[in-house]
Amino acid sequence: MKRASINSRQQYNSVDEEAKARLKHQNLLQEFLELQKEFVGKKRKLQAVKQKRETLLAEVQFLRQRYSYLSMIKSQEYEVEQDLVQSQNPYMQSQMLAKDHGIDVAVEEKPCSPPKPYAVYKEGVERSQVDVQASTRKAKKPKNNLMNGKRVGKKKISWQDQHKQNSKTISLHLNPKTTTLLSLQQSIQLQTQIPVSHQNFLFSPNPQNPDSVLLSQLNITPYSTLFLHVPLRGGTQPKGYDENQKFDEFVGNEISDTSNKARLLLKTQTNPGKIQAARQLIQKGCEECPKNEDVWLEACRLASPDEAKAVIARGLKSIPNSVKLWLQAAKLEHDDENKSRVLRRGLEHIPDSIRLWKAVIELLANEENAVALLERVVECCPSHVELWLALARLKDYEKAKKVLNRAREKLPKEPAIWITAAKLEEANGKNNAMVGNIIDRCIRVLQRQGLEIDREAWMKEAEAAERAGFVVTCQAII
Repeated sequence: MKRASINSRQQYNSVDEEAKARLKHQNLLQEFLELQKEFVGKKRKLQAVKQKRETLLAEVQFLRQRYSYLSMIKSQEYEVEQDLVQSQNPYMQSQMLAKDHGIDVAVEEKPCSPPKPYAVYKEGVERSQVDVQASTRKAKKPKNNLMNGKRVGKKKISWQDQHKQNSKTISLHLNPKTTTLLSLQQSIQLQTQIPVSHQNFLFSPNPQNPDSVLLSQLNITPYSTLFLHVPLRGGTQPKGYDENQKFDEFVGNEISDTSNKARLLLKTQTNPGKIQAARQLIQKGCEECPKNEDVWLEACRLASPDEAKAVIARGLKSIPNSVKLWLQAAKLEHDDENKSRVLRRGLEHIPDSIRLWKAVIELLANEENAVALLERVVECCPSHVELWLALARLKDYEKAKKVLNRAREKLPKEPAIWITAAKLEEANGKNNAMVGNIIDRCIRVLQRQGLEIDREAWMKEAEAAERAGFVVTCQAII
């Protein structure tokens, strides 16, 4: 009998140690996942800060170059103006101005005396002001043109001048070393509403993949001028012109790269009302990227109401573990019963998805069904404390205590479970000493687990308890 009892104790101890080891492994795995999630978040923030810093540095460099360029032009114009003022005779200059304004002036045939320095400066200022007015008059009446003080005939307008009159100029502040051709086209689209597919640049050779070609590789430098050809809308297009040709050439590369760029290109197609072209385009994206859930969601958005369910069904066949697709499939249903049925099918593929479980629970109107479902949820997802607390709130006093004890076994490092137990005792009993004992035990257990209690977080818990009406629990926490 003694040997049997010893063997049973050894087996019990081994099972207990195995359970503790499994629990410890689960806790370590949870901590690792949390640290990994925190690391990924901080890494993304660091990348965003670096990208913002590079953008600011590029803008500062561009502004410096622009300032130096404008300063150089201004100094050159000032030097040319001074040379002209000093080289021209003020007497002939006044005569030219008089003729330009239609004033007859009597001229005496005698040499003019050399002007004084201050007179030269004054005449130069007057000349600069009249030049502006004369240029305005010439634009209105081309017959009154003057060249070296003499009238000339009507000025001929060349095709270059006509092109300048019909063209429009926009200014873009971009860094050619970091900006691609596609980014340039998208910037032009934002300012002028001209789709990317209608923008034709005269490059030789024409780049096949605009997203991978930098402007600096096309010999484009700061302060460069590019000529953009835009075909006429509503008129006769050139022979053999296809408005979607350039768009279709590189859209496959865009979709296979990132879904955000694909969505931006699709926006170009849907804005003018070309919904059919956008549907054909997103269909190519679904064929090329069947494992990308964002592409399937965009295809569902563009599809008609009758075809949306079929699109989501094909997406779920390719990605059965996508939570977003299952939630979208539930949104397409009209009644709660069918929505719940779709979500439960999703839980068969993803049993540990909290979002799917919460969506199913929200559809349940019966409290008993919600309790039964939460019992199953905490078995599938025991590491989520909010599910344990929700289940305890739906139970009576005795059963809620059992639920919280089970939760403490699964999550010994979670202080919210202990605080909820203290609130439960305060709400269902007159023994306030039990509330203080629970909080003291919580502190000892957390210290035994090696956790440091954050005073600020602890005070927030006390404030929340006081707002909820649990004054004794608030005092015990403080």
